[in-house]
Amino acid sequence: MTDRHHLSTIDLLTWAVILGYRDQQKRDGIRILLLPLPPCPACNARVLDGTASWVRDIAREEVTINMRPCGHAHWAPLWAVEELQDHVVAMLSSLEHRMLTTDEIAREAHARLDIEAVDASPSAAAEASGYCPACGRGDCAPTPDEYEQQRQRAERAEAALVRVHHLADLIHAGAPWLSNHSELAARIRAASTAPTTTEK
Repeated sequence: MTDRHHLSTIDLLTWAVILGYRDQQKRDGIRILLLPLPPCPACNARVLDGTASWVRDIAREEVTINMRPCGHAHWAPLWAVEELQDHVVAMLSSLEHRMLTTDEIAREAHARLDIEAVDASPSAAAEASGYCPACGRGDCAPTPDEYEQQRQRAERAEAALVRVHHLADLIHAGAPWLSNHSELAARIRAASTAPTTTEK
């Protein structure tokens, strides 16, 4: 099956947090009792495996999540991933201190985006450069300036994910600054914007 479906903002945030947390569980050596994946947004079938892949070329920049066993593929533009980074960082950080179910993470994602009145509506999507609200695809012919702008935003989004994973590793390793809540909060905020650091 090769059907492709556009991920809503709420589904994108939910999947980003859950896939990020599952990656952390695997780095911690957990292989069996991983946080369950949400159901497929298209058919509501149980998802046993969800693999994210990134595409970056002159015509489009997007992330696709392929779901098994139903076979549906769900995509979102990289600018949408970048806009959700603050929420992703905050939710992953909270999972270090409390365990949530998949449904609870989905409800929190919904609540966060409701508070900010962020929705994957055509009117909101139309404001993004290179996005077509009619067909839900990226502009096939962005200007060179628009393409460079989108490329830089995608690089920042990927770099932010690397910094979040690095910070999570330091937290898990018992970094000495964990007891200082102000410093911990500052490091979490900096992870989404500051250059990668190797400081322990």
